Amino acid sequence: MIQANPESYILIVEDSIDLREIYKECLIYAGFTVKVASDGLEALNLINSLNNLPGVILLDLMMPVMDGWQFLKEIEKDTNLQNIPILVCSALADGLPVGYRSLGKPVSQKTLISAVAEFASSSKKNGK
Repeated sequence: MIQANPESYILIVEDSIDLREIYKECLIYAGFTVKVASDGLEALNLINSLNNLPGVILLDLMMPVMDGWQFLKEIEKDTNLQNIPILVCSALADGLPVGYRSLGKPVSQKTLISAVAEFASSSKKNGK
């Protein structure tokens, strides 16, 4: 069973290379450890290949291969992954299930860092 680690990483799931790199550099500069995936399937494979869970997943919804909606369904099916805080960052975040927070695109660096820090802090406090 995968265990959450207090030193866990932020997982960015975004198909836009430019946005993925901007988010990554911004969060690394703010002191976070970051891993990236270009779609939901790649993200699931990455999570399952590592020994610890991400502290926060920053998720786009509109992606090829496996979009964010499909990714959320897969996460909800897996009891080991259900408690990972997910922050949706998408221009089309209407209709998200209860419990998910969203940031509209474009998102400022300050807002991104603040939201991720809040989620990461919440995740550590809850032992997730």
